[in-house]
Amino acid sequence: MVNKKLFSNVFLIIFILWLVKLFFYALELKKISTYLSLSLIILIGSLIIISLFNIFRNFDKKKLIITINFFISFFLLILTSLVYDFYKDYLNNVNKSKQLKKRVNIAKELGVNFDKRTNIEFLNELKKKNKNASFAYNPSIILKEFSKNKKIKNHILPLSGLSKTLVVDCNESGSYSTFVSDRYGFNNYDSIYKNTKKRIILIGDSLIQGQCVNQSNTIANKLNDDGYNVISLGLAGNGPLLELAILKEYGVKLNPSKIIWFFSENDIRDLEKNSKFEILKKYYNKNYTQGNIEKQMETDQFWKIYEKEEMKKKNKNTKKKFLKKIERAIFLKSYKNLAFESFKNEYIEYKKIDSKYINKFIEIIKLSKFLTEETGAEFYFVYLPLYKSILNEEPKSKEIILNEIKKLNISYLDFHKVIKKFEDPLIFFPFKIEGHYTINGYELLAEKIKNKFLE
Repeated sequence: MVNKKLFSNVFLIIFILWLVKLFFYALELKKISTYLSLSLIILIGSLIIISLFNIFRNFDKKKLIITINFFISFFLLILTSLVYDFYKDYLNNVNKSKQLKKRVNIAKELGVNFDKRTNIEFLNELKKKNKNASFAYNPSIILKEFSKNKKIKNHILPLSGLSKTLVVDCNESGSYSTFVSDRYGFNNYDSIYKNTKKRIILIGDSLIQGQCVNQSNTIANKLNDDGYNVISLGLAGNGPLLELAILKEYGVKLNPSKIIWFFSENDIRDLEKNSKFEILKKYYNKNYTQGNIEKQMETDQFWKIYEKEEMKKKNKNTKKKFLKKIERAIFLKSYKNLAFESFKNEYIEYKKIDSKYINKFIEIIKLSKFLTEETGAEFYFVYLPLYKSILNEEPKSKEIILNEIKKLNISYLDFHKVIKKFEDPLIFFPFKIEGHYTINGYELLAEKIKNKFLE
């Protein structure tokens, strides 16, 4: 009897602590569904009250039955969470395989020889010829670790990649794109820095980096071919807060005559994700800086150490990977992920207005415009569509954002409207499926920027 009573009370205490953790998950779900969040809060709250009541009641058969039922439910939830996690990994691998197969088949129909090697396989082959080859690194991939890992917390947050390195990028059109990074770790020919006059700075994400096309075909280099002095500070994974940081650390310090800010349709979501990182929120202070432009050696050292650590992780044993899955299962993280995916997929997000983060974005634009004009430079804005809004309808937030840009007297280019005028606007995406822009897409964008802002 004592053992059963002890088991019952110990389990109920553990169960309550577990429910408290789930209670905070339920609060997070308010972002995507107030109804779902409130329903779970009521359910979890009720279970906590029942569990507390049972801890303090005298031990009897009814208490034992309740405890056993809770234990079975607890065990089954964790087990199903674990199974779902493994199943999701399996589905992701299947989907990746399907996407690759789709690209390969379309390429074959068009007579394009598609390189089916993984990026690791391609990099390893490249390293046989050039030991200085590496993957493309950017701050978005280390923000979470940077905010938690005490070992790297005192290091500056890198806001660029490895400098003067042969970088392996991505493959959407049949062959891997590569580029040699400049002195600051961005996708520019380093010789561009010799000319200090009338510099035009591009701020943005992977589209401005020129992802999945070779260096000569980026927007910046298409404009440079026309005789302009353009420097791209675009990086994959960037959102508005990271772009503000890059503008402050590099853009306004490079003697700009014009700064062009590129908005991608996933930027509001990126802003929401990145707003939890204190290091980035410091950039709302117009005087805050880490001094990155003078600390490229620190940035390079950071990424070299990071690359070594990542290679070790890739080779770590399956036992550690399984333990990580167990931890996710215990706290039902797979269910939490499922809820977010079900209620907040990318295109549903486009159909909703997130006023809070749109307002924060406009605050960032105001600050960026102020900092730009403080240097004597002009500030411009470009709206870039993603594949889903070209395929479907434009996001509900587009009109709101562009109206706010007008109110700030900022000259802007709506590239969504430009692309939609074409009979088949999907020609500007590789094989007409989801991805970055094609070479023709980047060329068209460069031409429209030139006509709108530079002539």
